[in-house]
Amino acid sequence: MDFSQHEPGWKSFLDESKAEERVSILRGVASGILAFAVLWAYGREQIVGTPAAVVFGFLVVGLAASLVALSLARNRSPLPRFAYINGAIDVTVVTAVLVASFHGSSTTMMLAAALSYLLFSAVSALRFQLPSSLFTVALAAFEIAGAAIYLHTMMYQPPFVRVMDLILLIIVLVVTGGVVTLSVVGARKSTNASDELERIHRRVLNQVSDGLLVCNSAGRIVDSNAAASDVLGIPRGVLVGLEAYTALPGPLARELEKCWQQALVEGFVLIENLRLGRGQEDTSVLDVAVYRVRYEGDDVIQILLRDATAEQRLLEQTQRSDRLYSLQSLAGGVAHEFNNMFASIEASSYVLAESIPKDAPESMEVEIIRSATARATGLVRELRDLIDTQSPHAVPLDVAALIDRAVTLGKGESNVEVLVHIDSGIKRVLGDEGQLERAFANLVGCSYASMLDGGTLRIHASSDSLSLPKGLAPGQYVAITIEDTGIGIPADMVPRAFEPMFSSDGGRWTGLALANARAVITRHGGVISLESSVGKGTSYFVFLPATDRPAVKALRPVTAPSSHKDKIRLLVVDDEAANRNSLARLLSTRGYEVVLAEDGRRAIEACEQCDGRFDLVLLDLVMPGLNGKDVVVALRARYPSIRVLLVTGFADEQLVEEAMKLGAASFASKPFDVPQLLSQIQQLTSGSRESDRPAMPNP
Repeated sequence: MDFSQHEPGWKSFLDESKAEERVSILRGVASGILAFAVLWAYGREQIVGTPAAVVFGFLVVGLAASLVALSLARNRSPLPRFAYINGAIDVTVVTAVLVASFHGSSTTMMLAAALSYLLFSAVSALRFQLPSSLFTVALAAFEIAGAAIYLHTMMYQPPFVRVMDLILLIIVLVVTGGVVTLSVVGARKSTNASDELERIHRRVLNQVSDGLLVCNSAGRIVDSNAAASDVLGIPRGVLVGLEAYTALPGPLARELEKCWQQALVEGFVLIENLRLGRGQEDTSVLDVAVYRVRYEGDDVIQILLRDATAEQRLLEQTQRSDRLYSLQSLAGGVAHEFNNMFASIEASSYVLAESIPKDAPESMEVEIIRSATARATGLVRELRDLIDTQSPHAVPLDVAALIDRAVTLGKGESNVEVLVHIDSGIKRVLGDEGQLERAFANLVGCSYASMLDGGTLRIHASSDSLSLPKGLAPGQYVAITIEDTGIGIPADMVPRAFEPMFSSDGGRWTGLALANARAVITRHGGVISLESSVGKGTSYFVFLPATDRPAVKALRPVTAPSSHKDKIRLLVVDDEAANRNSLARLLSTRGYEVVLAEDGRRAIEACEQCDGRFDLVLLDLVMPGLNGKDVVVALRARYPSIRVLLVTGFADEQLVEEAMKLGAASFASKPFDVPQLLSQIQQLTSGSRESDRPAMPNP
């Protein structure tokens, strides 16, 4: 069912864009009928001589005017004054024929002229120009009246009945012209109202955010709105008139073909999450509702297209975020357990290394254990740096010292010349020392791994606040560039270089290294990018927030153990027996008196038994029952002067901050850097003033 078939015929006939063309055609037909009547009278010798010549002349002018008007109407819109000119020509030609019919006593010509008056009067009204229509009718009446006066003033007096014919013709002409004009004007108003209603309907339909297709029962599209064109990527002018099964995108067309009969029978069908792919990166998701409605006794199918692409992407992002959060939680738990085990191994191997002579054969085995532990610890730290979502504990760091330690940690076995240039007066960076050290060590390691046969590694650091990359807020930054002369990265792999586990050559540093570096630098409020060319090398560009604040002082080195009379009492609290025992053995060898507690409640009881006379409590932060934060609150409430060193394998940054605010003195991370841990313990137990206590070390 095509809706256009139900459009009223008069509306199509009164189409203003075709009005002048149709009027010109009707004028030509009327002029042709009039010419035939004149030729008929001339052949019967009812009109001869001068009247015949004058009439033929007028007819030629009338026919020529009709042809000119038709040509103008088909090529461009005629000017409004043409309607007045054409009306004047029409009535003048007919008046001339009418007068000639009286001269020649030709009834045929008189009837043709009278009919032409009525026809031209109606034709003039079809222009939808009321002034020109009234002008034509008035001019016709005026010229007929003039013809009547002319006939009365001639020496030949025509019968009275003919004068009455002219008067009657004037009356009929005025009435007919007026009725036709009023009818056309009324029809035009109705057309305008219908057009306005159609415009309102179209405007409302196009404001609907969902796409709408209207099809007949055979599947032909008879209407659509703008949203449907946007969703399908097909203009409305192309959609209307096409078969839904063939014109629409393949997946949608196939689904509609399957459910068409079901929609006709049941009245409604819903198709959810229909994917329309326009390319690998351009896939839209639609929810399609198919309705059956009745229109003038026939079935009409309405297809509602709802673009669910944004919602689907949001759902997928939420699902990915949920999976990522689950993986982060799992990785955090695994890291905590591994760190507990590595802490025991590290502490025990440290004690074992000190108890075995350096030249003993077993010392090599101990070094292997410690080396493997260090590598495993480094991997866990990289995983933790990669998945950590907490803001780092940012302190001012000296750039030169940070780069020096990163080069030492990240350098490989290749014969590489390292050139480091630090601009004078460079500001300090704000960040977590351990995380940034590992991030830059990864970048240095990637450069070493790419220079298989040696090369040059250039590192340049400067304060930069002008030429900042996109995405950085205005402020103070330190720019660090690391350039190598290695094999480089192919151009098609550069966009993926920072993806986790991405590897261009299977080397040690191409799995988590760059992903870890980007995660750490981004978490510190900075950005990292790279440029690479095969055979020429790779350049890394890092921007990190800077500060003028002085750098944090390093921990003091470990001194010799205290004598027996100066023994310092330590309380080690850990729910892992292996951790407690290995740490106790390590501290005992350094001259400390160690008391062990297996959980938070036992720690509080141990302090109560000796009235809190512990120089330092090494407290595991994550424990069943009372966690480290609860124990800190309880101990500080009973013994305000007691000092607590928090120890954990993998803790929530917020939990650490809360425990520090509640009175904990410092923080250490498992597995331990044993010399650093001993330095912390010595500094916290040396009786230094509160203001001299070290800042929280890096996990």
